Amino acid sequence: MKKKLMVVIISVFLIALVAPGAFAAINNNQNYFDSMFDAHKQWVKQAMENKQITPEQGKAWEQHFDYMRQFHQENGYICPGPGMMGGGMMGWGWNSGNGNIQ
Repeated sequence: MKKKLMVVIISVFLIALVAPGAFAAINNNQNYFDSMFDAHKQWVKQAMENKQITPEQGKAWEQHFDYMRQFHQENGYICPGPGMMGGGMMGWGWNSGNGNIQ
């Protein structure tokens, strides 16, 4: 059961990494967030139907997504910034001039 839950969680995160490119044409952040939360809920529903997660786990995920939707409604629909470490994570290393392999 834990393995299946991890597969679902990893799948959600991988899709979340790819999704911003698919939604790049959307200028309205609220539409982006609404689409994202609707997709998350659909993934949870599908995972419950496939018995990859229990109904209790599904309910917990749905409550989390409801909370996050409410949070963004109250605090603004701000898209994530440049990512981990200010976007420098991928800039370190090859040919970056920081002393690593050139």
